[in-house]
Amino acid sequence: MPLIVENGSGVLNANSYIDLAYLANYATSRGYSLPLSTLDRERFAIVAMDYLESYRDKFKGVKSFPMQPFQWPRENVFIDGTELEGDYIPEELKKAQCQLVIEQQLRTVLFSTPRNSSVNGFVTQETVGPLTIKYTNKGEGALNGSEVIRIAGVEVWITALLTNCHTNLRTIRI
Repeated sequence: MPLIVENGSGVLNANSYIDLAYLANYATSRGYSLPLSTLDRERFAIVAMDYLESYRDKFKGVKSFPMQPFQWPRENVFIDGTELEGDYIPEELKKAQCQLVIEQQLRTVLFSTPRNSSVNGFVTQETVGPLTIKYTNKGEGALNGSEVIRIAGVEVWITALLTNCHTNLRTIRI
């Protein structure tokens, strides 16, 4: 499937924040090679978008357009004290997607079956002696029955885009 790039206008059928030229520039400037096949590059970029969407409840602000398929563009987002425009796709997000493409090529699995899962669900409690195990079918923190593996090289890029109790507060002097 060819990449359809979100340009900040809430493209309804978008499936990427980057195009293949942006990806190639990112990879070559860092000494990485990319898959030779355009189809593989596009497939990796789309899986990278799935990964970025796993942060949906952690991003600052709110979606700019209610019908947009992905979490960006967003409004009410401040980075380093400056508010981003509601039609802006942050470079950090684009770089994170590129890094995820590279991670996939390096054979890093972005989504995995939970370590503590069983046929019936996810382990919520585990006791070693005399053995207690409790399961749930909810799979908290899971995406389609799998866990999202956190990748430090990606989180470095998107940390500024994520909420925490300190960066969402804004002080106004009157």
